[in-house]
Amino acid sequence: MPANYRPQATDTSPITDQFEFALLRQRTNSDRLKMSAGLTQSIRQLCLAGWQQNQPHWSKAQLAQKLAQAFLGDDVPGGFVPQGNAMSWIQDSITLALQLQEILTTLAIPHYITNGIAASAYGEPRSTRDLDVVISISLTELDLLVERLKSAGFYVPGIEDVRNGTMHSVGSGTI
Repeated sequence: MPANYRPQATDTSPITDQFEFALLRQRTNSDRLKMSAGLTQSIRQLCLAGWQQNQPHWSKAQLAQKLAQAFLGDDVPGGFVPQGNAMSWIQDSITLALQLQEILTTLAIPHYITNGIAASAYGEPRSTRDLDVVISISLTELDLLVERLKSAGFYVPGIEDVRNGTMHSVGSGTI
């Protein structure tokens, strides 16, 4: 280990870091994704349980809006209320990645996953509030993709901006 090595967290020693990385190297990419998914889902379930206990007067819609704001931050569209049950509100990014992977592959749209989820796949289990996906799509394919995403239950804003050329990419949290 280099003399100037700094651990990944302030409450972790270099020896602990070295041990944890050795353990992670023994796991498959699939195992690493499962670890990350479990961490993310646990954090979100804890958040939901805390609010349900501390704010028992909140309606289902109020709780859903608060969760959307907490998980998406400034990316949450105004007035957006997640639908479905509580488990769909806390859906983890890895599950979303798998759903999008299937849709994009079926439509033969070139894509890749990057940032937090990609880092988890390569051995850094961590929680992330979004899913970063890069796609390459022509305007002629856009309607079919939007139709497939909406039929799968995704909220798809900003499409008119993409069509008229004022937006060339859709940021995280908006698909």
